Amino acid sequence: MEPIGVLPLQIALMKLEEELSFLRHAAFNIPPNLSQNEVYKLLHKGIGILKLGSQIFDFLENVENGDPLLKENAISSLFEAVFIVSTLFKNLKPYTPLFWEDITVFTEPVLLKLEQLNKTLYDYLDTSTQDIDYGELGFVLDEIAKTLEAALLLSRKIHSLTL
Repeated sequence: MEPIGVLPLQIALMKLEEELSFLRHAAFNIPPNLSQNEVYKLLHKGIGILKLGSQIFDFLENVENGDPLLKENAISSLFEAVFIVSTLFKNLKPYTPLFWEDITVFTEPVLLKLEQLNKTLYDYLDTSTQDIDYGELGFVLDEIAKTLEAALLLSRKIHSLTL
């Protein structure tokens, strides 16, 4: 029998892979003629992936003595997810009405925070000797997602008022 938490973790990882399969291409190949609606859809997809990543960190935090290989695969998937979403946001910067430098999480620009999170995950995968605080990383990812979601909602409201 699987330990409690492992099956939901595996399901969440499959969902993450499904969501990433769409964004992998989009993040690196932004067409120059995107409509505002398409930009918002891509931003929402990215935010959704960040929320799912936060849930995966929560699963990792709560899986007791889980399979180390499963945890390493999860961290690898999260590293890829944060990298792709961060790249997507950077490449969408010219197309969005958001002032990315003004969107902060814990007093730091949100894109910088995503880069820091990505570096933490990369360092962990590179050395695997340091401990990683899944709960803290999940919290940070959740705060990034909430902050971006609020900024996007505000931006859409402002955009709709100007039409």
